[in-house]
Amino acid sequence: MAVLKRELPLATHKVEPSPEAQAMFPERERDEEDIAWEAYLIPDLPDDVLRNKLGNAEEPYGMTDGDLLRELEEGFTATRMIEQKHRPIPGTFDFDHMKRIHQHLFQDVYEWAGEPRNVTVTKAGYSYLDHDNIEALWGAQEVALEQQDFLRGIEDKEVFVDHLARNWGMVNFTHAFREGNTRSQTLFFHGLAKQAGWDLDVARFAENHPESIRDEFVDARFFHQSHGFDHGPLAMAIGKAITKQQPELEQQRDLEAEAEPSPEEYWAAKHAEEATAGPAHSAPLSRYQRFPELAPEFPLGRPEGRHSASQESGLER
Repeated sequence: MAVLKRELPLATHKVEPSPEAQAMFPERERDEEDIAWEAYLIPDLPDDVLRNKLGNAEEPYGMTDGDLLRELEEGFTATRMIEQKHRPIPGTFDFDHMKRIHQHLFQDVYEWAGEPRNVTVTKAGYSYLDHDNIEALWGAQEVALEQQDFLRGIEDKEVFVDHLARNWGMVNFTHAFREGNTRSQTLFFHGLAKQAGWDLDVARFAENHPESIRDEFVDARFFHQSHGFDHGPLAMAIGKAITKQQPELEQQRDLEAEAEPSPEEYWAAKHAEEATAGPAHSAPLSRYQRFPELAPEFPLGRPEGRHSASQESGLER
């Protein structure tokens, strides 16, 4: 069924702070950054929730339940990641390519899918590149990748991983989107590695993988930012998920994929799981039962015998 589309109205007011808060923090004039942030968020909520496409007539800015939004966002992007894994978005590994990857991943959830952020973003105390400089740094990154011949012709694993980590660290520093940077980056570099003759095991970045590198990978990215763009720890983490392409290994993965559910079967199983849990264990995925028009389409089609929406995607944020 078609994804529900709507034009989201602009915010017209803000939540007023309590008298106590006003006394502690004198009111200041709203600046361009404040206005830009308000355009991303649903107004009049106690917690920040991004505007989204998953609302109804009573939720004109989108779904207001943040936990429910996260649950459905991860479900939508899980199936979109599978589509891209087996039918990658074509491109030349430039910023336009990255934007198309992000747009495809988040098209079901956010109006701004594929559009660079226009606000300052920090995480765990670390600031990413100022949004005014994203295009410029990506331009430099495009030149760097072209000069490296897109990492082709590198046979030594240590050398390849070193180059991949250096490029990944700088792309991560741009953090070009308001949400979904890790997922977009992982697919981008999976494709870059593949065309260079190497395999990046995307599943290893999932928290639920028995040999997950996610925590090490996240820590290494913060280290990169706080230690003068030192990509050493990042290379150590990524190296655990990199192998030289082997035809027999690719064939084995294809066979394993044949036994996995399609995206449609994935959502059907989620619905059945909720139905058996009963009202006392109401799950967020009930949104699909009430609003089936929100279920994602699959415009790229599904290659025969491919796809798993569980551990095969597995990425968060």
